[in-house]
Amino acid sequence: MRIYLTLSCNLRCPYCVNRAFEPVALYNEVSASEWAAAINRIGRNVVLTGGEPFTYSELIPLVNAINTNMEVFIYTNLTQDPTEFIQHVGRPVRFLGSYHPCSGNPARVLAHAQLLAAHKRFRGSVHAINWVGHNLDKARRELAKMKWTFKVDIDQQVKFKAMSCKKYRRRVHCVSSNMLIAPNGVRYPCVSAIMRGVLPQECILTQPLRAPEVAVDCPDWGHCAACDGLTTRSLKFLDSSC
Repeated sequence: MRIYLTLSCNLRCPYCVNRAFEPVALYNEVSASEWAAAINRIGRNVVLTGGEPFTYSELIPLVNAINTNMEVFIYTNLTQDPTEFIQHVGRPVRFLGSYHPCSGNPARVLAHAQLLAAHKRFRGSVHAINWVGHNLDKARRELAKMKWTFKVDIDQQVKFKAMSCKKYRRRVHCVSSNMLIAPNGVRYPCVSAIMRGVLPQECILTQPLRAPEVAVDCPDWGHCAACDGLTTRSLKFLDSSC
C-alpha cells in the first residue's frame, strides 16, 4: 500500500502533482495510532509518502508501531535532517529518496542520505528528477558519492505527456491494481483522483481492503497526473479519439 500521510511539502517543485492540481482536495490527517491499527490489520508492506512524509508530525511513532514482519518504505526528498528519526527508530526502513531542482544544494541531500546509510537498519536509493532545462551535473557528481544506489529518472512529464497534457478530457474505463491511500484513509484509483478528491473507494481505517483491482469510469483522461503513468493500469476509451 502507498499511503499519502500528508499532502504538505517543504518544496515547491513546478512539476509536482500538488501544483498541477491546485487547489487540491483538503484532508484531515490521521493519527499514527489509527494508521498503525489499519496497516497491521491488513498486513501488507507499506510505502509512506506525501507530500513530504517528514512533515507529518507523527512519522516516528507510526514507523515504530508498524509490525516488524512488514517492510516499511519511506519516499522522501531527503531535505529534512534525519537525526531524530535515526535516534528513535530501531526497525529496518528502506528509503526511496529523490533529488529535485528545488532541493537546493545537493550536498545537503547527500549528507542526509549518508547519515541514514551509516546505520545497517536503513537501506535505500536516491533518484534525481531529470526536469527539462535543469542541469543535473552538480547533483550527479555529489549524489554519486553515496553508498546507496543513484540514478537519474526520465522526465515523467515528457514520457507520459498524452495522459497529462491538459488539452482534452476523454472518458475511459480504467482498471488498476493500485492501493493508493489518501491522508484521510480512503483508497483512490490514482494520484490525480486523490488530488481532486474524486472516485473514492473503501476507507481502510474502518473497512477491509477490497480486491486488488479497482475499476472506475473516469471522464478526465488527459488531465491525469504524470506519475499515474508509472502505475499498472488498463484503459478502454469510451469516446471517439481526439
